[in-house]
Amino acid sequence: MVTLCCCTFSFNNNHSNKSLHAEAKLVASFAHGSAIIAQASQRVLSCIAWRYVLNQGETTLKKYIFIISLVASFNLQAAVNCSAKINHVYVSKTGEVVLHSTINNAYHSVCSLNSAWKSVSTEVCKGWLSISQTAQVTKSTVIMRYNLNSCSDIGAYSSATSPEYIMLYGL
Repeated sequence: MVTLCCCTFSFNNNHSNKSLHAEAKLVASFAHGSAIIAQASQRVLSCIAWRYVLNQGETTLKKYIFIISLVASFNLQAAVNCSAKINHVYVSKTGEVVLHSTINNAYHSVCSLNSAWKSVSTEVCKGWLSISQTAQVTKSTVIMRYNLNSCSDIGAYSSATSPEYIMLYGL
């Protein structure tokens, strides 16, 4: 588990005395390489920005929080890594690559060998087919990354969301 930055804020209103307090700390584990370092840098800059806003006063902070909450409400979808075993792999006559995996114990399409499918090119699809077949034969785990909140949101067959990547794990 990695905590990149934690900012805490408190307001103390004792009659006419107002005090602002901001605290930022960085606790990083660089087990996942440069992506973690980049995220840590962003979080530290964010904490520094909060300190600046807090120094401007409580009214400025309230405005800043309102703006941030508006921006954040438009991007609530997260990315999730789904770990799975591939039970079955098949290619339909239309070229659709369909996997039955331990994710939701269901069939879901990941791409098409004949044309781009949900922004996945045929070249990438060929690679994913190879990875999926290898995982099935070797009984290895795959990691599939989706821009979803949960692995249960993937969907079935061609209504499934396309993965961002498929990674052969632990071979």
